[in-house]
Amino acid sequence: INDKAVWKVQDKAAGTTNVANMKGTGGFVEMGTDNMNIGTYSGSTTFIYENQDGNITGGNVTIGDAAENSAVTMRTKYHTSFEDKTTRDEAMDALAGKLFYNNANGNLSGIAVISEGLMTGEKAKYYSDITFDGVNGQGTAGEVVIVDNQSGSGSDDDGFQTTETTAV
Repeated sequence: INDKAVWKVQDKAAGTTNVANMKGTGGFVEMGTDNMNIGTYSGSTTFIYENQDGNITGGNVTIGDAAENSAVTMRTKYHTSFEDKTTRDEAMDALAGKLFYNNANGNLSGIAVISEGLMTGEKAKYYSDITFDGVNGQGTAGEVVIVDNQSGSGSDDDGFQTTETTAV
């Protein structure tokens, strides 16, 4: 998936989209209710999820194996309910939990992001690193960080401000 390209995963009767090999170069995948199974993955891709009043909706992404230095961003848009720490933490964990990595070789990194919008250039409000369970490979959100977009300079690989942050 090329830089800034968008792939909309269509909901099918089978409920699963299977991809043998996927190389991301900064593109986006809009997740519907279908699950997505990726045999071999490389590069970087943002998977976009809707939320209904703060509840994350959409299918799971399962990656069988990843090339070294591969990365995934699991992203949803901001909802006012995320101002509540418990609700925000639950949403971040639900977002991270949509990602499964079946190979514990350390080649895949992931972050969960809640942002003002969903596409590139939008400002992140919260983010968290994703760790993978050693048994079932399911992602879990780590410490949630609040991003201060009003001050500081610089950006990370996803294009949003991260210079001034506060752990919550």
